[in-house]
Amino acid sequence: MTMFRAKWARVAASASALVLAATGIGVFGVFSAAPAEAAVNPNIKVAIKPLVLSDQDGVEIPGAGAQVEDPVRMYVEWDASNANPQPGDSFTVGLPTTGAALPDITHYYRFREVGRSDPLMFNGLQVGECVTAADVMTCTFNQAVAAQSNVKGTMNQMLMAQKETPLTKLPFNANGVETQVPNPNDEPIVERLWTEKERRQVCQLPQARLDPDQLAHYWFRAPPFGAFWNACGNLCEQGRLQRCPRC
Repeated sequence: MTMFRAKWARVAASASALVLAATGIGVFGVFSAAPAEAAVNPNIKVAIKPLVLSDQDGVEIPGAGAQVEDPVRMYVEWDASNANPQPGDSFTVGLPTTGAALPDITHYYRFREVGRSDPLMFNGLQVGECVTAADVMTCTFNQAVAAQSNVKGTMNQMLMAQKETPLTKLPFNANGVETQVPNPNDEPIVERLWTEKERRQVCQLPQARLDPDQLAHYWFRAPPFGAFWNACGNLCEQGRLQRCPRC
């Protein structure tokens, strides 16, 4: 009987330990099974300035509107001075949607470099990092922000216009707040008129001398225009990750 009771006590203790582990309650109190994920801090204010047309090298061209596949510079001001930012807090900038679903173009602009990472700076100190996806940029604060106060700053990113529109302003998402932002020179985005000269320039690129059967599966940018073409000079679907027209 004594051996049975001892064995039962060990089983009960093991079961209790499993229950405690499953509920996140331990000898030293409540614990978390995994670290908390970074969360958007809605109190961080974000303002987006009117967009500016640029060339392929990022040199701004004021007083000019944008055509499809033109580079565009976006300036952003962010202010976390009243948001009590903590390490892991973040804010976002989302690009305006067209209302279409894939495989159509879903946004009027895209970030020029997907996966680009830039330091988030305050008074010469890096307090976080900003990373771009195709249509949203997420900026996340690091441990350094905990020792700072009145944290705010500015930044800029390069976009690519990718869909025409008669609208002169488009609704960007500024950390959860819809914000109307003027297109370059407060003009519509217009479709680019490609010339035969531009098409011939594409065919003279080094990529155009590769096997056409291989090139049919790839796309690439054609400087200086920034569009996506295949080897025979056929314009691809506005930079989509899909097969270009065959030669």
